[in-house]
Amino acid sequence: MGLCRRRRRSRCSIISGRGRPGWCGWAISATRTPTPTCLFRGARKRRSLSRWRNGWRSATTMLLRRSPEERRPWMPELAEVEVARRNVASWWEGEAAAEVRLLDAKVLKKGSERELEEAMLRPLVAMRRRGKYLWAELEGGWAVMFHFRMTGKISCETTPEPRFARLAWRVDKAGWLTFKDSRRLGHVEVLAPGKLERYDALLRMGKEPHDITVDELRDAASDTRQLKSALLNQGVVAGVGNIAISELFWRLQLPPEVRCGELSQAQWEALVEEMPRYFDEVIERSMADEIAYMNEAGGENIFEVYGRKGEACPRCEEAIERVKVAGRSTYFCPACQPPLSA
Repeated sequence: MGLCRRRRRSRCSIISGRGRPGWCGWAISATRTPTPTCLFRGARKRRSLSRWRNGWRSATTMLLRRSPEERRPWMPELAEVEVARRNVASWWEGEAAAEVRLLDAKVLKKGSERELEEAMLRPLVAMRRRGKYLWAELEGGWAVMFHFRMTGKISCETTPEPRFARLAWRVDKAGWLTFKDSRRLGHVEVLAPGKLERYDALLRMGKEPHDITVDELRDAASDTRQLKSALLNQGVVAGVGNIAISELFWRLQLPPEVRCGELSQAQWEALVEEMPRYFDEVIERSMADEIAYMNEAGGENIFEVYGRKGEACPRCEEAIERVKVAGRSTYFCPACQPPLSA
């Protein structure tokens, strides 16, 4: 949208590229905070200020509009978080941190620095995972929740301040453990005793793929809903993400836009059986790295179809295609995954 400014009775109007007048009273700049061009008194001033605020939100939304794929940060899925849990447990379990360094205060979204030290200087009871959530359970009921988002990971280092380190703690067994995040989208939360049991996201989460039954999955998904949309809902099944869905649909030869009501009983049973098998395979293949698959430049693509648009299908050698379903990219083989009605 092209924006320009004109005077009319001592006020400014926003004119769109098509010549339509927009909000009156203030000029909008896409690159800096807008400033008033004139002042009003009393009720007129209040009305104009309200119109300007609403207009600014509307204009910036249009100017900065991006695709759903760009707006939604990619999150690690069940397999990656489970790999991280196992690695961190092997480095830290049974020990208390000897030293804690908060290198970037913005990474701490809940709790204070004092509470973070209070928690992490206690012995680690266990590393826990639920769906895509990972947390350290420490003595005394304390917990530290790690949110990886797009580029977060926990690694074992020889120095407390490697590149992109946001939090570091030292344990005798492994040395320095660091929470690294190049894009600063991940964060850490400190939960005081009793808070973990009331953590809202965990309370609303569905069952794990290894635990859910056919009837439970089918009942939680609406017949008219796209199957991909249902599986992305963490309240239906925990830990399943965009990558897993592309891979599962290819394995089961399901079309990307299939609706829940189109699946037969045999297909529901195959889906429930295949989900844990898929995650177990990815975990086994990924144990050499902490969590950074598909996140870092040059990282190996270990998947059959995800991220392989234009490449040959491993099953039939037809070219892999990509389509947007539920606002996310889905990779599929048009020959292996035709519509169910075909």
